[in-house]
Amino acid sequence: MSYEHVPEASLVTLTRQKENVFVEESRKALKRQIEDKENFENVQHNKVQLTGDCKSIKIQATKYNEKVKENIDNLERNEDKPTFQNLSKIHNLLVVDVKDTHKSKKVTLINENNLEEFLLNLCDSWMDTKIFKNDTVSIFGEFKHRTCTANDTNNVIIIVNPDILVSSTCVSEAYGCMRRAILKERISSGNFNTASAILGTLSHEYFQDCLKHNDFSSSYMDLTLKQIMKKNIPKLYFANLKESKVIKELSERKTIYHNFAECYIGQVPKFGLGKIESIRGDEHSLVCISKTLDVEERIWSPAFGLKGVLDASIEVKVLENKTLKKYIMPLEIKTAWKEDHAHNLQTILYCVMMNDHYKVDVGSGLLYYVKSSNDQKAGKLKRIHVSVQELREILKTRNEIVWYISNRQRHILPPMIKDSYVCGKCNIRSTCFLYNKAFEKGTSEESGVVELFDNATAHLEENHVEFFRKWEELIKLEEENMNQIRPQIWNTSRSNSDPTQSLYNMHLDLNSIIEFPGSTGLCQLNCKFFQIDSKGRSLLDTQFCINDFVVVSSEQGHYALSTGFVTEITPDYICLTLDKKPRGGPKHATDFDIESCHSFLGLQDRSKKEEIIKNPLGFDLATTSYRIDRDELTSSIKLVRQNLVSLLMDDSTRRLRQLIIDLDAPRYSRTFSTLTNYNDLKKDLNEDQINAFELALKAEDYALILGMPGTGKTFTIAQIIKALLRRGESVLLASYTHSAVDNVLSKLNGHSKEILRIGDKSKVHKDNWPYIIDNNKFESLDEFTEFIESRRVVATTCLGMNK
Repeated sequence: MSYEHVPEASLVTLTRQKENVFVEESRKALKRQIEDKENFENVQHNKVQLTGDCKSIKIQATKYNEKVKENIDNLERNEDKPTFQNLSKIHNLLVVDVKDTHKSKKVTLINENNLEEFLLNLCDSWMDTKIFKNDTVSIFGEFKHRTCTANDTNNVIIIVNPDILVSSTCVSEAYGCMRRAILKERISSGNFNTASAILGTLSHEYFQDCLKHNDFSSSYMDLTLKQIMKKNIPKLYFANLKESKVIKELSERKTIYHNFAECYIGQVPKFGLGKIESIRGDEHSLVCISKTLDVEERIWSPAFGLKGVLDASIEVKVLENKTLKKYIMPLEIKTAWKEDHAHNLQTILYCVMMNDHYKVDVGSGLLYYVKSSNDQKAGKLKRIHVSVQELREILKTRNEIVWYISNRQRHILPPMIKDSYVCGKCNIRSTCFLYNKAFEKGTSEESGVVELFDNATAHLEENHVEFFRKWEELIKLEEENMNQIRPQIWNTSRSNSDPTQSLYNMHLDLNSIIEFPGSTGLCQLNCKFFQIDSKGRSLLDTQFCINDFVVVSSEQGHYALSTGFVTEITPDYICLTLDKKPRGGPKHATDFDIESCHSFLGLQDRSKKEEIIKNPLGFDLATTSYRIDRDELTSSIKLVRQNLVSLLMDDSTRRLRQLIIDLDAPRYSRTFSTLTNYNDLKKDLNEDQINAFELALKAEDYALILGMPGTGKTFTIAQIIKALLRRGESVLLASYTHSAVDNVLSKLNGHSKEILRIGDKSKVHKDNWPYIIDNNKFESLDEFTEFIESRRVVATTCLGMNK
């Protein structure tokens, strides 16, 4: 083999220290890279010498454009200093007493399993921790003589009430304004269909798909772009986006993503291309993403009291300090050009969660800005390192957030920052001012932003504020009850769990899996689980019911691998619709070593195994023992709270406030219109039904129809809808349950071309599947627009309105 056209530079020697898969893989990949002259710049004629049995390869390489001279002495496994070296010592304890002293806060704790008592001394900045009797704490650190001290010089970390999982986004954004971060955690934003949000989502999806399939070729990226555009046509319509604008935007991203792959995707870092900025300010390292472990990986970390969804979990090889090392890291993708310190913090929190999920040290993560302020052609990639000191401060912030959202602090929020510039740019300032007025008795004079405060609250009467207080308190009580259910998922084992609420030893029937597009455009999964060794117990003896929200975890402690709903249950199996494939948690590669080589199977590795067993989902699905838990859909509470806030937000809802809060009488027209003949619609109605029919058609605000079961309310409503359509009206049909909506639709014979059914296919009666958006294949936005604007009956559940 001839090695010509090799750049000129100092002698570089790669010595394989051990015979192992990692070294062999990297050695071969490096040889392949040398053969590809396009990976190097300033090419000059020279030679590479191979010596011995290829255990040593001598290469001559060039100085980089930045004149950085790298000497690679060894190709070693990862022996980086652990960031989480003290975190293996974890104690979950109950607080029984708290005493404040001049120099420390003394916390008495007990282990509820054996009633053993411990003492925790909180010193220095830890003294500010809000901790009370009956709280629970997780302590990362060592006890000596049943005593542990947390101060600013040691590595002890305290997590208060770890069963409350706080999103990483909330913690990172709290550094800008904690009040805003907590309100966003409580309330559905309702901004999912804005143009900027949709463009950001599509850009993420585009990059993640290429990363997932390890294919950034022009042909594959063109195909992926077409597929993304097609399946997201409904989103473009509701965001009022033109196809041409989105295609232009994503085409620009295509070039950036392709350049990114040229620089950073491969089996070894690329000389002159793979440089990366380190947040520590040290010399730039060379990196490459050698494997994708997962995309959109949801992690619940009850050890740290955190939750989040990682854009991508990756394996990275880093050339630094003359050594090539292998790490696993989170990759956080930001499609906006503006850099923010909150993004660094979010990346650090993802490292923390990966540490818990993968059970290895994850000391740094990658943060990728697709649009760089420096106009870099591949975007900007930064490596964010985790230090114990910084981690300690971040988790203190997490503890403070928990104090504000915990049950005992029902309506206390962090103080307003009272900054006209910051508050003026805040998109939830009206919500912030509403809570201030309702629960903190705030006034415009005390707000520090008089004009903004008055504009947001001047229209509210005292009875409106009282109405808000009452219903917010009721929502909070409901929320507290719901939040007591989820911790049982990680706090109970097979031996002490409620068998009616949790299903153990469940295995996935691989032949039952069917993928389909969901109502939000994302892929969903229908599948069947059966129980191994059920000991004759029927699944019908549990409390699982159709449409229950469930969480699928592995019995090895990887929580929320998938979430979804029950679609069918029999004595022997349960069918679910899930949001993603329930991969069986992280799987070690053959060269994995807990001390030196954190190597896991990636998506492509699993695909190779899939070919071997001829199964499209992977060998880990077949071998994993799952647990399925009933849970509460907390997003519904956020939506209810958002609806309550919206009712009091501004003058656009004034008439609704008059009807709902002030209890103004509804208005009706004095005469019944005789311009349209409804006799054919009334002929099958009795006298009471006719009265209800005519009252509804005369209503200018609302009409209420009361009737016992079986008195014909559904049929009457169907006839009213037909009359409204005949009158040229459009109709929103909403009910609390899918079955109630479908029952009315079943009686709208002759109007099938005017019906739009919103909802997941798995929850909608099969007779109404033709009316679902996702059941129709649209080739263009114009085709979808024609379809959607011809539908005058829109049918959905109350909680499905946000779709």
